[in-house]
Amino acid sequence: MTKKLTREEARRRNHERLVDATIRLLNRVGVSGLTTGAIANLAGLSQPAFYLYFKSIDEALGAAAEKVSAHVRTVTRSARLAATGLRSRDPLRESNMTAVKTWLEEPGLITLFVRHRRDRSSRLGRKLSKLETEMRDELVADLVAMGLAETIPDLQLLAQLTTASVLATVEGLMDKRLTDLDAAVEGLTDAIIGAFLGLAAAHVTKDVWLQWATRLLRLRD
Repeated sequence: MTKKLTREEARRRNHERLVDATIRLLNRVGVSGLTTGAIANLAGLSQPAFYLYFKSIDEALGAAAEKVSAHVRTVTRSARLAATGLRSRDPLRESNMTAVKTWLEEPGLITLFVRHRRDRSSRLGRKLSKLETEMRDELVADLVAMGLAETIPDLQLLAQLTTASVLATVEGLMDKRLTDLDAAVEGLTDAIIGAFLGLAAAHVTKDVWLQWATRLLRLRD
């Protein structure tokens, strides 16, 4: 016999259904195709029920962005930490591949993110900006854990350059301006390594810098 949900459990379930429906529709039809009726219908609820959980579509989008962002950050962070720093190129490339593929699974969110995260005048824009800051702060924390704080004092700048490069690569692949995933990730990896080597140059000896460059770059004989 199925256990009857409490009122609070039913409320949490319906909220989750609406968030999941928003994510699915966002990936399927984009922001312009979203309506409260379509979201509620896909969630198995009535259209008026939408407003019991969200004041607007923007609020639902913010909740959807938070859920997807948490998933993307968990997956990409695990891959990043598995790369064990910048000891060799291949683990870094695989980490970047995981990040790009994970973002590409959520085309609706990445489009929303790229277009609205700078809009501080709206609640949705502020939410997306906050999520971007959290992603960048997590990356800084991971770089510190990798022992790079002494090598690069300004890890915030490296994190900013890395985040921007990943988003630009994903956007290029989504827009078909970049058509080869492997080549795009190789280029992304080169860009991140270039930023790292450029920022590290003033803080390490020439011999150490050359050792890193030899390990990380695709140098021709």
